[in-house]
Amino acid sequence: MTQLKTVKLWECDRKKWGALIRRSELNIRSVLPTVKRIISDVKSEGDRGILKYTERFDGVKLRRDELKVRKEEFRLAREKLDPKTVKAIQRAASAIKKFHFKQMPREWMAKLAPGVRAGQLVRPLESVGVYVPGGLARYPSSLLMAAVPARVAGVKHLVVCTPPNKRGEADAAVLAAAEAAGVDSVFKLGGAQAI
Repeated sequence: MTQLKTVKLWECDRKKWGALIRRSELNIRSVLPTVKRIISDVKSEGDRGILKYTERFDGVKLRRDELKVRKEEFRLAREKLDPKTVKAIQRAASAIKKFHFKQMPREWMAKLAPGVRAGQLVRPLESVGVYVPGGLARYPSSLLMAAVPARVAGVKHLVVCTPPNKRGEADAAVLAAAEAAGVDSVFKLGGAQAI
């Protein structure tokens, strides 16, 4: 397991602070050419490009019709999980929903002067995509914290992408979270090719 180093920013001098900031920039710069190539390939090759990079980075060869998670896969995922885990995910989704309903901005209109009115109109995005990382850990909470507020805000179409495992499956807990959040579609796609 990777050991993370704790850095207390209030104990850093300007030089150390600058080195930390530059380090994150360097990490981004080092992968940018690869990301640009992936995006270009996906634009030009479409699903063929997506499948190529899924095989390359996730180590699984999928067909186009296997990218979208089917209803049967959601059922199988639920069966794999301890019922207590499914309940915990559902309770978390419910709590997140209640919290974000309280945060919803309200529309208002005010008469500022004769003939002058100003206000705020609140409109949700039509469609939202949520990326849920995979790899060595599971991130159902990341899905809940992105998808549930989107639903509360009134987003009509909600899609999730998450990388498949070596058997071509999406993580069972992530699928349970997608169901609890009311996600429309889940695709087994990871990395830049998913975006």
